[in-house]
Amino acid sequence: MPEDLTRQLFNRLRYIEGQAQGVRRMLIGGRASEDVLTQLRALESAAAGARELYVRQLVQQGMWEEVRRHLADLLEARGEGPALIARLEADLFTPPEKRKRRRRAVSAESGEVDGE
Repeated sequence: MPEDLTRQLFNRLRYIEGQAQGVRRMLIGGRASEDVLTQLRALESAAAGARELYVRQLVQQGMWEEVRRHLADLLEARGEGPALIARLEADLFTPPEKRKRRRRAVSAESGEVDGE
């Protein structure tokens, strides 16, 4: 793995560790459940970002089958199907500038608002 990517991933993991310690302190201190849940969502989001960074690196290294197996297991555990895997594949291989246009088109087709 390239050194700059390793550094980025380690920084994200340190951030996640700090968030987890903060949640632990909140639980010990008896903080309100809404506050704890908010921090747990932030922790989950940070972990997803770290996973995405790592998965993109695996894809760039040509390890797509390993990534595909991991995604299939993850989505199966969440009860989601192959259509989502196909959408994720498209996102991984679509340049960011084209990805934004494609999401707008998909949102327009489905009638969803994409928040932009």
